Amino acid sequence: MKNMQRTGICIVMACVAGMLLLAATPAGGYPGGALDRGLPVGQAEESIARTGVTTPPAAVPAGSADSNGTAVVFFSAGEVEDLRDATRNTITPFAIEYFENTSVIVCPNNLSDALALYTRIRLKDGYRIEGHWVYDTMGAYTVPFVVEHNMTVSSPAITDAPAFPDDIRLPEGADTNISRYLEGDDSPESYLQASVFLRELYAINAWWHAWLGWPQQTVLESPERPKVVINSTHAVVTIYTEELYCGYRTVTRYTDTYSRGSYEVADDRDRISEEENASMPICY
Repeated sequence: MKNMQRTGICIVMACVAGMLLLAATPAGGYPGGALDRGLPVGQAEESIARTGVTTPPAAVPAGSADSNGTAVVFFSAGEVEDLRDATRNTITPFAIEYFENTSVIVCPNNLSDALALYTRIRLKDGYRIEGHWVYDTMGAYTVPFVVEHNMTVSSPAITDAPAFPDDIRLPEGADTNISRYLEGDDSPESYLQASVFLRELYAINAWWHAWLGWPQQTVLESPERPKVVINSTHAVVTIYTEELYCGYRTVTRYTDTYSRGSYEVADDRDRISEEENASMPICY
């Protein structure tokens, strides 16, 4: 009986810890990732709608811009999901071992390889993407960062569980704001690709609680298909997803705002709805 009580207490504590971990994840699903730059996300589409631009934005399909020079370009959920699947298949998973204590190692994968699939964006010359893979008692996740191409990266010596990715000791000169080092062709598709890539980096070799959120969500076409609203100054990417977990179906809206010609992102995440659903009753 005492053993059963101890087991029950451990399960409850694990669930509570998992909820706290999720609550602490920054908006947009970028743990320790992109900085908030440019317009506040809540004002971005309003600004685009008010802009009196008369010249259609560059790289927007002919006839898709309105009289104010604003274009709305839709994509299918399948296009986004195919890109996500291809990204995860590019990076070979490595064996996940059980560590009694927190472990932080250099990702054995070349994270820059994942970017090769994205035809509209690239990494700026002179840099590469590395990452630390963090394992603790609540799961495992990747903390990606950019370093100069010739820099040697080694595993940090950490024995105690870091509270959040920001507490992990990174190499000197490393930058977790991956979006600052992206460049592209300024097309609507390039901004969509940037939004998908920046999130998929964190799904690489994610395990257990780190799989909650974007990694296990499915892209939706309702209430709206993935889209890019673009004018002469800004591009705004919107993606709706659903997550079936713990007896609920949750719909989330991701909104990413970019200044034209820059891929440094201001990201936001809103929970649109949550309702009971028996499709996935398991909690972990």
